[in-house]
Amino acid sequence: MVAGFSLTKIGRLPAEIAAIYPVEVARLRVSRWLLGANQYVRGYGVLVLDRHAIELHDLSIEIRQAFTEDIADAGRAIGRILNPIKMNLELLGNAVPHLHCHLKPRYPDDLSGHARIFHDAQRAQLPLADLVQLATKLRGQLPASPDAASIAG
Repeated sequence: MVAGFSLTKIGRLPAEIAAIYPVEVARLRVSRWLLGANQYVRGYGVLVLDRHAIELHDLSIEIRQAFTEDIADAGRAIGRILNPIKMNLELLGNAVPHLHCHLKPRYPDDLSGHARIFHDAQRAQLPLADLVQLATKLRGQLPASPDAASIAG
């Protein structure tokens, strides 16, 4: 856990988080999409809500719907570029108490179909330039989104 971690006002990420998620794909309706440095699962990333909340059910209906749309748009972009057979989504929060969704595409050639991305999965650190290139491709698959400021919550 990152002590005192909060993304109430998303700006600069704490160094510990930026090292794990070094490349931003996009700022979406109400979240920020980051790619993980560990690409053991190709396309692995996380969407981080742009205001502080711990639970999905604590959000207003407008913010909850917008966050769900952000997740769907990111998953669709990953599907179009990387062609996974399944998109796993994880809304956790026990280690970092701020609402975020892990995007874990799965492929037929995964070494371990049930490996967790962090603790028992292998490491596949991509060069930063490769992550940036992937982010550019993914960003190109996103629909034009409404202005985040127009979403009340």
